[in-house]
Amino acid sequence: QWYYTDFMKEAPEEAKGDLGLFLMPTRDTESDPFRYFVTGEVFLSVPKASKMQKEAVAFLDWFFTSEYYTGYINHMQVLPSVAGVKVENSPFISVLEGHDNLEPVYQIPGKENFTKIKNAARYDQNQLSQFLLSGGDFDSLMAEWNKKWKETKAKVIGG
Repeated sequence: QWYYTDFMKEAPEEAKGDLGLFLMPTRDTESDPFRYFVTGEVFLSVPKASKMQKEAVAFLDWFFTSEYYTGYINHMQVLPSVAGVKVENSPFISVLEGHDNLEPVYQIPGKENFTKIKNAARYDQNQLSQFLLSGGDFDSLMAEWNKKWKETKAKVIGG
């Protein structure tokens, strides 16, 4: 989502019509849920060692529950990671409206074990996306990464 906004700000007018939006086709039948990623539009957290945890948590609560967040999302023209937030001018809304049985999948980075496994496995979602967009086989890629993730998880955190 961030790329679209940056592209539209920087691209020459004649190039703006060349960029289309679509959801990755990751379902086998039309009756299956159409899962799509919603990634965090901002990555904020509270370090365990923070001396101001109470204040930091209060800020995060304000940021994601106030009208400011709704304004921010609409300004950025991205899909919100908070359910129930109304987006008015995002080009991504029209993409979602073209599909039935939508199911958002929220990517929650930063969990300690996830980060350890991701780093050890050298997981790069951008590289995998490029592979798929260039015609790579989805099923074989998922089989390969399911195996690699399981093996890396066993080495890094056990089980």
